[in-house]
Amino acid sequence: MSQTPGDDRLFELVLYLISSARLTLDEPPIYGSLRLIEGASRLVESAPELGDVDVDDFVAAARESIDGNKLKMINDHEGYREWLTGFLSEFAAEAARRNLGDTSTD
Repeated sequence: MSQTPGDDRLFELVLYLISSARLTLDEPPIYGSLRLIEGASRLVESAPELGDVDVDDFVAAARESIDGNKLKMINDHEGYREWLTGFLSEFAAEAARRNLGDTSTD
């Protein structure tokens, strides 16, 4: 994304999502997954410019993981699927921690 003010960043993000929605009608289904994960990365990247949003360490690390793994979709579909499944598990555990507190029994 370009270095633009918050209003333009929001427009760019919405434009990306709308164009992705249209493109997924004609592309193989796995591309929709890539477009969604790219949208998440762009949202995290833009968050500080969109208002009073702090990107915490977990979310910042998530963006790094996205950017480091998203292109597996091109030539390693199974690796991409495994990464995305584990990534979702990490987010589910973090959601439980944030909403329920630490649920470990250590």
